[in-house]
Order: sequence, then C-alpha cells, then structure tokens
Amino acid sequence: MLAPISELPSIIGSFTEKMFGNHFEFSNNTDDIYKQFPHKIWVTEPKEGIDSGFRYGKVLKTKVYILIDENVDEFWRIKKYKLYPRDEV
Repeated sequence: MLAPISELPSIIGSFTEKMFGNHFEFSNNTDDIYKQFPHKIWVTEPKEGIDSGFRYGKVLKTKVYILIDENVDEFWRIKKYKLYPRDEV
C-alpha cells in the first residue's frame, strides 16, 4: 500500500512482503506510544473514525514486525527493502 499523499513528506522507505507480493511504504513513528515499534507501516487509505491507515512496526532489511492488535505482532519476510534518500534541510 502506498501512503496517502498527505503523508508523502514523512515516508522514509518501502518494501515488498514475500508471501503475497504486496508493496508497502513506511515512515518514522513520531507518536508517544509503541516506541518499541519505530515505524508506521501504511497498510490502507486512512478513513476518519474507522482506520488510521497504518500499523506500528519495526522494519528491518529482510523482515518486519508489525503490530496487528494491542499486544499482538506478526512477523513478515520482505524483499526489495529500500530507504529513500532524504535532503537535509
């Protein structure tokens, strides 16, 4: 899932999960919760009052840990891990 346009400035990278071949983008977790998961993985288009559009996670070069419920995380194998170059301001 590509991040929504409003989040494009915050996107730091992308990956493809191996099992189904779905592509995802991710940004840093700047929220004050779930600090053990340093990333927001964009999984759907945000819908006000229904879904934030992201899941908290930890993206590594070959795997992702993604929080799917308050105390439950999943492990995904990934490929095509890419960090986007950032211009320093």
